[in-house]
Amino acid sequence: MSGSINLFISRTPLQLLNCTEARDRFHRDGPEQNVLLLTYRKPADLNLCTPLLDNHWDRVIPLRLNLFSRYFYPLLLWLKLGSQTRIHCLYTAWLKHLHAHIYNTWQPTRTCLIDDGNEILILSSRIENGESPGESREQFTDRLLRRRRAVAQGVKPEYFSLYELPWVARARHILNDYRCLREKGQGLEQRDLVLFIGSNTHPKHIQDPSLFTELLERVSSHYAGRKILYVLHRYEDADRVKPLAEPLGFEVVRFANILECEPLVQGWLPGEVATFNSSAADTLQQLYGLPVTIFEIAQNRLGPNSDKDKWRQLYQELASRHPRFIRDKGHMTP
Repeated sequence: MSGSINLFISRTPLQLLNCTEARDRFHRDGPEQNVLLLTYRKPADLNLCTPLLDNHWDRVIPLRLNLFSRYFYPLLLWLKLGSQTRIHCLYTAWLKHLHAHIYNTWQPTRTCLIDDGNEILILSSRIENGESPGESREQFTDRLLRRRRAVAQGVKPEYFSLYELPWVARARHILNDYRCLREKGQGLEQRDLVLFIGSNTHPKHIQDPSLFTELLERVSSHYAGRKILYVLHRYEDADRVKPLAEPLGFEVVRFANILECEPLVQGWLPGEVATFNSSAADTLQQLYGLPVTIFEIAQNRLGPNSDKDKWRQLYQELASRHPRFIRDKGHMTP
């Protein structure tokens, strides 16, 4: 490959959705080729992204992340991208590992960070406070394998995000309002049901099943008399969630497609969206104008391995954006 390209790096369905939105909004008719580097660990991960691919990519490069690519991605990227390729715009969710190597080796004219859920809130705050977005220094193995992973402090990328990011200079932040994807969702039927979006809360952060049941009871009581669909997070175990949720009136489902695109596939919208902390609720609100209710989980309910400061910052941000914010009255967050 040679010439000038815009390179979009995606690893998750949400990243691919945001890459597609950036491509359609900024680079549909530009002179550069639009190239998608689609990274994945397992074939199942690739299968989740495949339905979201369209024919507007000039090239799609699959790259499996395994033990070989972990050590030898400089060679793999050189073979796939070519040393003569010029990257005009680089879109990525972070600047670590192979993403940092691409940034350092091909030196794109512009670098833009996209959302991968609400992690962008923490990442952008750290970058704007002067922290390195990647490794701060190269290790011996990096020099041996020619991996250029170190990213200097003071790097100031652009951001394409649905979040406000008030700590970022306005000139470097473009609000992602999903205008291109929204056009595809106009006129959908709206049904009188609540879509409750699951997360990896249990058992990663809430180990005690009885405590998780107590949290679900708050949701069930709030929506007494209404149908509630519990949409499993991709890492949630249905056999673990169903015995806890179904006796409380939840209908537990797993969608085959990324949640943000599921209304387009199903042809209908829920009446309301609710969640403990899933960033998909923000996207659904932005895309389809759906009301969102956040059910807080106070930090003193969390397991010992949870980052409580990060948790508190997340809920402070959610409370500032969503008027329908249900406090955890049993365990208050300071």
